[in-house]
Formats: sequence, C-alpha cells, structure tokens
Amino acid sequence: MRAFGALCGSPNGVSVSATLNGNPFPLEARGDGLYSATYTPPAGAINLTVTATAGASSDVQTVNAIADQTYAIVPGGSPVTITTHSAGENAWLTFDGQTNQRIALRMSSVTIGPSPCCSTYVSIYKPDGTALGQQTLVGTNGGFVDTRTLPATGRYRILIDPQATATGSMTLTLYDVPPDVTTTITPGGAPATVTTGPVPGQNALVRFDGVAGRRVSLSLTSVTIGTSTCCSSRVSILKPDGSTLVYATPFGTSGGFVDTKTLPVSGTYTILVDPQLTDVGSATLTLYDVPPDVTGSMTAGGSPLTVTMGPTPGQNALVTFSGTQGQRIALGMSNVTIGTSTCCSARVSITSPDNSTLVYATPVGRNGGFLDAKVLPTTGTYTILVDPQGADLGSMTLTLHDVPPDLTGTIAIGGGPVSLTLAPIPGQNATLTFSGTAAQRVSLRLTNVTIGNTSCCGAKISILKPDGTMVVPPILVGTFGATINATLPVTGTYSIVIDPQQAHVGGITLTLNPA
Repeated sequence: MRAFGALCGSPNGVSVSATLNGNPFPLEARGDGLYSATYTPPAGAINLTVTATAGASSDVQTVNAIADQTYAIVPGGSPVTITTHSAGENAWLTFDGQTNQRIALRMSSVTIGPSPCCSTYVSIYKPDGTALGQQTLVGTNGGFVDTRTLPATGRYRILIDPQATATGSMTLTLYDVPPDVTTTITPGGAPATVTTGPVPGQNALVRFDGVAGRRVSLSLTSVTIGTSTCCSSRVSILKPDGSTLVYATPFGTSGGFVDTKTLPVSGTYTILVDPQLTDVGSATLTLYDVPPDVTGSMTAGGSPLTVTMGPTPGQNALVTFSGTQGQRIALGMSNVTIGTSTCCSARVSITSPDNSTLVYATPVGRNGGFLDAKVLPTTGTYTILVDPQGADLGSMTLTLHDVPPDLTGTIAIGGGPVSLTLAPIPGQNATLTFSGTAAQRVSLRLTNVTIGNTSCCGAKISILKPDGTMVVPPILVGTFGATINATLPVTGTYSIVIDPQQAHVGGITLTLNPA
C-alpha cells in the first residue's frame, strides 16, 4: 500500500501514521511525502486508517475491504476445506491442468448459508480468465460439477462466491476423471455390463450397429449405481451423427426400460449411461431386436380378441375396427397376464381414423379394465393400441361392445317406483326426468340394486338442475342401495343420471318422494 502526506504541496512538517483493524501499522517514509508498506492480509474484513498531521490540523482517510483467501488444490489429490469469515468474502482455489484432462468437482460439508440448495455460486475459470462452463449453485446439501474437459494447459481457478451475507465453510474434492468406459452390444445379442468408478464423473458409452427401420428397445437391470430406486443415473441413445434418438431417461436401482424406437438411419449408435452427481456403480444393458407389433381386427358387438405380446419386450398390439359416425362403443379388457401389477402394467388407447386420439392412454393391470362408452366422431377405421409398460409381456382379451342408446324415462315426486335394467351390454347409462319447484325438498330412494357385485360402488347417481349443473354430485351406490335428499333450487325439469361403473350391468329401482 501507499499513502501521501503533504501540506500545501510540501512534505515538510507532516507526519503520517496508520492502523490496520485497530492495531498500529508501520509505514516507511521516503522523505518526499510518500509512505509505503507491504502487507499480506488474512481472509476477512480489513479496516485501514491513515492519519496525516501538520501542527494542529489532521486528515484521516479510511479504507474498508474484504480480503479473499486463496487455496491450492490438485486433481486427484486430497480434499481442501475453505472458510469465509465475513459477508462479501470469497474464496479461490487454483490448480494446474493439462489440455484434454477431465476433471469433476464435489462440494461437501457445506455450512455456508441456511439454504440446502442455493447459498453459494461455484465457478471454474480457464487460464485465460473465461468461464469453463456455467456456474453451479450449491447449498448445505452440497453439490457436484460433472465432468469437464480442460481446453488448454495452464493454471485454472475455482471461485467460491457466497451469496448475500452468508459465510461458512465447504470441502472441495477435485477429481481427475479417467476416460469413459466403452464397450459394444448387439441388438438381440448378449447383455453387456458396464461399471463406472471409483472416480465420480465417469460415464459409460455402449455402441451398436443399427440398420435403418430396425426396431430396438433397451432394458437396464442389476443396477448398483447410487442408492435411489428411480433416479441415480440417466440413459440416452445417440444417432450416428451424434444427435439424440432417446433423450436422457432416469433410472435407479429398480432398473429401467427404454421403449421401442425405430432407427432412422444405418450406422453406429451410442448408448450413454450417465451416473448422476457422485454416484458410481454398474448396470447390465440388454438391447432387444423388437419384431413388428402384433396386429388384429375385431367388430363392435362381435367376438372377443386375445392379443399376446412377447417374448421380446417393447412389442405392442394394434387392433383395428370399423366404426360409423355416431356409433357408441365401449371396450372391456380381461384375462390380463401382462406384468404383475394389478393396475398399471399396460396402457390402452384408441385412435380415430385421422390419427387423432379418441381415448387417451389408460392404465390396465391384472385386474383388467374398462373404457366407458364413447361416441365415434367419424366413419372409418379405428385403432386400439395395447402398450405394455416397461419390459412387461403377456396377453389381454379385448371385448368391443356396440353400446345401445342410453335409457330415458320419467319419474314423479310422490309417484310410484320406477325400475330400470341396464344390461346386458356395459357402457349404457339411464336418465329419468322429473318436474320440481324451487325450495321443494325431495328424497330419492334407491333399492333392488343389482348393478355390480359390491355393497358400495356399482354405479354413480347424480341429480342435475334444469340448466345441466349439479344439485347432487355423483354418489357411489352399491347393492345396499341408498337414500339421497336434496332441496331443489329452481322450478323446472330435473334429471337423475344412473351411470354404472366399469363394465357393471344390472337393475335398480328408484322412488322419488317429498322430503
């Protein structure tokens, strides 16, 4: 540092003294009014005060600053712990790197700030002072800068920049990352096992030769990467030109599956297995050569059709049927052996002749399922898609119902009971209308219910106002029956809607009385 003391341009008769953080700080006088000193500050806040005195007059100048601390770290060497003491104080770490060297950086034991994710920015700078990749937000949960390749030989710097007034410590481990693991695999051939580590940041590259139009799927099993059952690694597939065929898909120790993809060109494809954060371990990859999808056709109201997918995972079933505009259809799924889940081992959807979606993908499992009545928007050929999930295989029986119009009728308040039979075709509903007066109270009794085979849940019953909005939202009713009480808000014609659930059919008796 340097200070200058003079009176009317003359250094004579002027004395200069200084304190650093309240302690005397010696200055060396050169005799020309210039005073100097050399000082290496510790990390933290600095308060430097210089006083010049001439006779009874004095002048005081104060400088406040924060001194950053610099540490050395070595790729592949021991971890280094940095500590910041004052708000605004940063820390720097330097290391010498070589062209094409691969490094990764772990931040652990973080006490800077209260945030688990976002109290500190960590940046890496190249020897020319430009950034090596984007800065990374780190909190008390720690963080990881994934593998980066050094572009030049020289001294690199790591900046630890606590945000706001945060202070504390952090341990940094700089890894010297070896080349990625590489191997090959063949569609329809033997599985390949890849192991990354023990150094974090290492990926695995598995290459295979593909032919345009070929269909492949990928299974990941025996995964020991990390501890998460779902998300400790990501897998993607790159085309021969390096562009993405399959975007990064999370998987964990429960394994994973990449559903069928059609290869767009012939050439060498690359499967990238990318462990997340500092996770390392192994995974077994099986690349399937997927045959064409199973196809079939059926008729609404005709015989059921059983479709079987396998033994290669990734195969779907496409079943077509001819439909007429305004026709009502429903679809039952039974005898399901796909996977082991009772609810969710496959998805079933229906596509219209123009390839738009009539029924979005609906989960189905071993318990079977039912797609309620849909009105066909156009005349033409519709397609039912059965899509097993993950690597699940098996069969399913499809029954396509030609659903007749819903039953309609009337019922009177205080009149006799009305009995309805919704059978034998699933998907049919019923609507009974009645006239009501504003503020009138009614009681709807539901008896002799044979819809379904449970005491609670065979059908949904609702009451609609004259404008179609709800007086009574849908209530589940089973074989025990029920009584529904309501106060009518306006005068007009009300509707009682009986909606059997799933593929349930049967009868019900309704009695509407004043309450």
